[in-house]
Amino acid sequence: MSRKQRLMKAALDLFQSSGIRNASIAKITEAAGMSKGSFYQHFDSKEALVLAVLDLYYETLFASPEEKENGRALLQARLKWEIDHALAHRTFIFELMSTYPPGGDHGITEAFQAHHAQVLTWRQSALLAAFGSSIESQLEDLSMLTDGILHSYLQQMLWHNRAYSPHDISEFIVSAAEALAGLDRPSLSTEKVTMEELHESCGRALTLCREKRTRELLNEILGQFQDGDPVWIVVDTLLEKAASLEKHSGIRELELQWVRWKGVQADD
Repeated sequence: MSRKQRLMKAALDLFQSSGIRNASIAKITEAAGMSKGSFYQHFDSKEALVLAVLDLYYETLFASPEEKENGRALLQARLKWEIDHALAHRTFIFELMSTYPPGGDHGITEAFQAHHAQVLTWRQSALLAAFGSSIESQLEDLSMLTDGILHSYLQQMLWHNRAYSPHDISEFIVSAAEALAGLDRPSLSTEKVTMEELHESCGRALTLCREKRTRELLNEILGQFQDGDPVWIVVDTLLEKAASLEKHSGIRELELQWVRWKGVQADD
C-alpha cells in the first residue's frame, strides 16, 4: 500500500469513527504512521483528502465482486452490492452530507454529481444485460426508476435506521424494472445526443484507456465521428471490440450515447 493510500485508509477509518470535523490532519497522519509534514506531499488541503476518499469509495463500489453470467442476476447483484456498500459506510456518508451540504461552496457537490453519472452508467449496462437491446428506447426511464427506488430505501435505512433486507430491495427493484420493460409504451426521454457529445464521450473514454489496442479502436471511432456521417456497422463493431478489451465507465458511457444517437437518427 502506498503512503497516499495509507493516508486515505486512515482518513476513512477516522471519518467513520470520529467524524470528518474531528478528524484533524494531525490525527490522520498519526493513524497512518506518518509525519504531519508528509501529508502535504500528497494533498494540499483536508478537502482534497476528502475528495480522494470519496473517489476511493466509488472505486471500491465499481470493483464489486458481483459479475454474473446471467444478466438479471448481474443487475440484482449490483443493486445489492450498492446497498451493502452504502450501509458499510453509513457514518462516512452521513458525515459527508452534514459537513459539505449540497450546493455549498466546495468541490464535494460537483464530485458527487460526476460519480452519480458514473453509477447511472454502471446500472444501465446491467439493465441492458438483464433485459436486452429491446429496452434501449426505455433505458433512461428504467434508470430513473431504479435510481428513485434505490435512493428512497437507502434514505430510510441510512437516516431512519429502517431494517430492510438489501437482498429483498434489490429483488424488488429488478422485478419493478422487469415489469416496466415489458410494457409497450414510448420512452419519456426527449433528450437528444449530438455528434459533438459523441466526440466528447469518445475523448473521455480515451483518457481512461490503458490498452494500446483499445486506444487505437477508439481513435478509429473518433475518425468516424469527425467525418460527420459515421458508418453505423463500423462503429458498432469497433465499440464491441473496445468493450471486450477494457470495461470502464468511459466506454460504457460511449456505448449508451451511441445507442441514443442512432435512435434519434432512426426516428428522423
